[in-house]
Amino acid sequence: MPVVGVVARFSIHAEKAEEFARVANEWLVAPSQQEAGCIRYELWQDNEDPTVFCMVEEWESDEHLDAHLAASRGRTGGPNMADYMAGPTDMRRFSNTSG
Repeated sequence: MPVVGVVARFSIHAEKAEEFARVANEWLVAPSQQEAGCIRYELWQDNEDPTVFCMVEEWESDEHLDAHLAASRGRTGGPNMADYMAGPTDMRRFSNTSG
């Protein structure tokens, strides 16, 4: 089965960028890295525009990614990530074509 890549791009309110990075690493990155099928799950911040972040992910399969997304939607007790967003999230799935 081919590895599935994901890049999710977020625009964050400027005054909340630092807090977003801390909260996202605690509530999204750390737990996701422990999920079955997760190869890579990292938060990146744009060097020129600190309000732009990307989640870079690799999953063993579409099924693992789908299970992650379902689990993420069902998580309770954490922060409302929408409070940080200055615009819509652009999330895309990718397939590795380099062989």
